[in-house]
Amino acid sequence: MIASLHLDTSGRDPRNLSGSLRELRSPLAGGVHSVRIQADGGADIAPVLEAVFSIDDPEYPGVSIVDLGLLEHVEVRNGIVGIGLIPTFSGCPALAMIADDVEAAVLAVDGIDEVSVSWLRSPAWSPERLSVRGKEALKIEFTVAVQIGTSTPECPLCGGPTVEKSMFGPSRCRSVHRCEACTETVEVMRG
Repeated sequence: MIASLHLDTSGRDPRNLSGSLRELRSPLAGGVHSVRIQADGGADIAPVLEAVFSIDDPEYPGVSIVDLGLLEHVEVRNGIVGIGLIPTFSGCPALAMIADDVEAAVLAVDGIDEVSVSWLRSPAWSPERLSVRGKEALKIEFTVAVQIGTSTPECPLCGGPTVEKSMFGPSRCRSVHRCEACTETVEVMRG
């Protein structure tokens, strides 16, 4: 069975899996992000997806890699699982750690004998892939703003507009801004 699961703006809990396609929903900003799911007839994909959802980004504890938009596809065949992830950028130092965490979590699922995690070169990751839950957690827990396209990111502390001060942040997917209202230095996640 091949299913394309759409993560949409419905606001439902992404861990709520139901229906014959095991529909996976997560509130996303700016449109629909599809995750390709392939499973043989007898495979129960729900525990595999729940295992992937349980993996947090190492830089942002409590923020799932799925809410960050890293999950692109999952394939389950005869106890063998293939997972394709999209890196925020190709040189991210956390790639091996994330892949190891995903592999260990999925291997712990009953009936799974082998897991292969691969980092895909396309499509490219962009902040549009972040879920509303992911953006809110970045804002509230980590005071990180998110820049969608060319929009001006809002300060996570006061909501004021920010101005880029350096395109070089702590990693290539982030830059440094300053809030024009409260003068706070703001880390901004960008594509």
